[in-house]
Amino acid sequence: MDIKIETEDSHSLLEMASIGRLSDELVIRVFEEQSSIIPHIHLTKGSGPDWSFESCVCIEYNKYFVHKYKSAVIQSRSQKLNKLQMSELDSFLRSGSSISSITNWQYLLDAWNRNNVDSICKFSLTLTQPDFSKITDTQIEGV
Repeated sequence: MDIKIETEDSHSLLEMASIGRLSDELVIRVFEEQSSIIPHIHLTKGSGPDWSFESCVCIEYNKYFVHKYKSAVIQSRSQKLNKLQMSELDSFLRSGSSISSITNWQYLLDAWNRNNVDSICKFSLTLTQPDFSKITDTQIEGV
């Protein structure tokens, strides 16, 4: 039996990968982004779809990603990470994955590739990780 649970922003719980959790309960997630050509991760806190915190960060750059066409509700809860959260994100992604012999960064890249099969953006696991401890206020907009 295939159960599909839809959320407000049309993501199914079956269409995401949880990469890990930071100390303040922020969960790093990769969604199936059917129309996005800008690869990014979601950092969420609370129960979806009504997360109490949500931030999107580009995978290839240490910049925030803004969903241009999302509802006002989703836009209003988009937030920036504080310095500690940025540092934890960077350290976590550089550390070894608990499920294999790769880093959490490589696991994230693989999760993007697996969850976005039709995307024009595919990553080699050798892609250099940006310094996420210094995410700039620059925002990249996309679908």
